[in-house]
Amino acid sequence: MLAIAPVAGSHPVVADRNQTELAILNLAINARDAMPEGGKFTMTLASVHLHGEPDDLHGEFAALTMTDTGAGMSPELVAKAFEPFFTTKGPGKGTGLGLSMVQAFAREAHGGVAIHSVVGEGTSVTLYLPRQQQDNPSAG
Repeated sequence: MLAIAPVAGSHPVVADRNQTELAILNLAINARDAMPEGGKFTMTLASVHLHGEPDDLHGEFAALTMTDTGAGMSPELVAKAFEPFFTTKGPGKGTGLGLSMVQAFAREAHGGVAIHSVVGEGTSVTLYLPRQQQDNPSAG
């Protein structure tokens, strides 16, 4: 099941559209793989003001959160999740590059990414992208 929860009054972001699409697709595929018996995948969007967390970010951001009801990850696995070539998938089922690429994209866009996961309950990954400033309508 897919649920998309849009937010009224959301703002454009300053990020490459193709890279944003690839990040969302990667996270959706990870969520699907975490729910082999089925489950729920939810995307939410919120405008947030950050004060240093995550990734020492400050200012106005769009927070795109993708949540699954899959197996979840232990804190030890979450700590390794962004490492290149780290994967919890079996042989031939993942490269271990997806989350590291999502993190690299977020940083390149002057944003960040955070994971919250509970074993047996699921995982939420939030992609923080800088909001477009009102005086720069050509950005985004």
